Order: sequence, then structure tokens, then C-alpha cells
Amino acid sequence: MIALSDIQEARGRIRPHVLATPVLPAPWLDQAGGGPVYLKPESLQATGSFKARGAGSLLLSLGREALAKGVVTASSGNHGLGVAFIAARLGCPATVIVPDGCTPIKMSGLKALGARVVAYGRSSKERRAYAHTLADEEGMLFVHSHDDPLIAAGQGTIGLEILDSLPGLGAVVVPVGGGGLIAGIATAIKESNPAVKVYGVEPEIGCCMKMSLDKGEIVELPATPATIADGLRGTRPGALPFAVAQKYVDGVVTVSEAAIRAAVRGLLRRSKLVIEPSGAVVAAAVMQGLIPPCEGPVCAVLSGGNIDERVLIDILSEGED
Repeated sequence: MIALSDIQEARGRIRPHVLATPVLPAPWLDQAGGGPVYLKPESLQATGSFKARGAGSLLLSLGREALAKGVVTASSGNHGLGVAFIAARLGCPATVIVPDGCTPIKMSGLKALGARVVAYGRSSKERRAYAHTLADEEGMLFVHSHDDPLIAAGQGTIGLEILDSLPGLGAVVVPVGGGGLIAGIATAIKESNPAVKVYGVEPEIGCCMKMSLDKGEIVELPATPATIADGLRGTRPGALPFAVAQKYVDGVVTVSEAAIRAAVRGLLRRSKLVIEPSGAVVAAAVMQGLIPPCEGPVCAVLSGGNIDERVLIDILSEGED
């Protein structure tokens, strides 16, 4: 588990390396959201997603010897970009294991940051196992994408920024993949103000956190879900995120593929924000009226904006909404 103090310490570590992103009003969502809705666009980070926060929290806690040996991670793209970004700033060699068919924008971003990129397998389990093998063979440190207290603490700094920006906050809505993001944010929110609600959002066809919470134990999906939200294609929540979610998360809702695509269009056309499907799930949930009414504004965390141009063009061609 992690504590508020861990997140506050992480905030101090990462401050020189990570942008404190703004909180933007989204009046076009107010009616569906039952009150004022705000957006937290982590797409504005240097790597295009929130992941540099967790990576910074972990890598900046390492000593010189560990940094010199290098780090290896498994990622669908954004976590790898965060690790590569922080590693480059620290002079630390970074290897990233990505899935076969990784989004081109994420692949090119990794290479531009100087990371060694290896495409391997389709599932997160395959990539993680191969990353562990390389770590053992080459003496590198394996960096987990979400099931690590330092990673989750870094992601939780988003929650502190939201609290600073929105007095009287009613609820925070967070995308859920492996669960590190919602674990950190929920801890920051609930240990600062227990009255604020925290809701997670998953694709309907890949809702392992919701299934796990409903059953009271971790559930693993039989296969990688074929959702357009490529950053949320995990097959099971991490042990630490699941424990935090059981303690602090008020609910997890699911959204359809069509709703996710409509949210990408809405965010671009109405808020002028380019958001990848994995980040747009929260706007989809608000647009669908899935977030319970609360006292105070709602803040939706847009986790990233690294969408392939061809996918974006395809989504935009579908309709005016």
C-alpha cells in the first residue's frame, strides 16, 4: 500500500521534470455530468501522458550504481515513454519491450528518447516475462508499469494537483488499466478529503478491475481485450492497485467502443484536445451520464494524447456527434 506522505514526497522528487498540468472547464459536459465538469489533460506532458510521473518517482529514488546498470520495462507505449524520458534526463540506459504492432507514434517517440526498443508478443504477460528475462541476463532493474508503490505514488501527484485547483471538489474520474493511476489518485484524494468520490472507467470489453472488485478477488481475463483503448488492454489489475481500489474507489463503470470514439471526437471538437482512446474513456463515461451525482465539480483525468494519426482520422470521419 501507499500513503499520502509517499505521494507528497514523490511530488517533490518529480517537480523539476514533470509539468503540473492545468485543470480546464468543459461546459459542454456539464449537463451530462450533473454539474461543473473539468478536464485534467495529462496529454500536455512532454511524453504525451501521465506516465512520466510514476517513472520519475521511481527512477529519481535510485542510486548511481542502479542507474548506471540501466532499466527495462514492458509497455504498450506510454509507460515506456515515461521511463525513457526520465532515464534520458538521468543518463540511465533504458530498454522498452513493446507489443508487436505497437502504435507508430509511441514507437517513434521511444526511439527519439534514446531507448532500446524490442517488439515482443501481444499480451502484457508475455512482454513482462521477457523483460524480466532481460533484466536477469543483463543486470538491469525491471520497472513495473503499475504494480509498484513508487510508481503509484508518482501517479498520485495528479490527485494533489486537482485538490489544489478545485476547492469543493465532488468527484474524480480516472481511466483504469493495470490500476496504478487510480491507486495513486484515490490515495491522494481519500487521505486528503474522504468526502470526494473516486470513480474508475474501463472499456466494456476489458473490465478486469470492475470484475475483480465485483468478485472480491483479482480476476484475470482469458485474453488481451481488443479495445481501441490500447493503453487499457491489461488482463488483470495489479495486486497493489486492487487493494487500494477495494479500500478507496467508490465504483468502476464501463463504456462501449462507440462511446470511446465519440468522446475522442467530442474532446477534439469541443475542448480542442487531442486525446487517445485510453484517456477519452473518462469523457465517455461523463457523456453517457454514468457518473453518479455529487456535491461539487467533477474532474476527469485525460491520461494521454498519443493517438495514431490514422486512428484519429478514422474516428473523426465517423460523424459530427
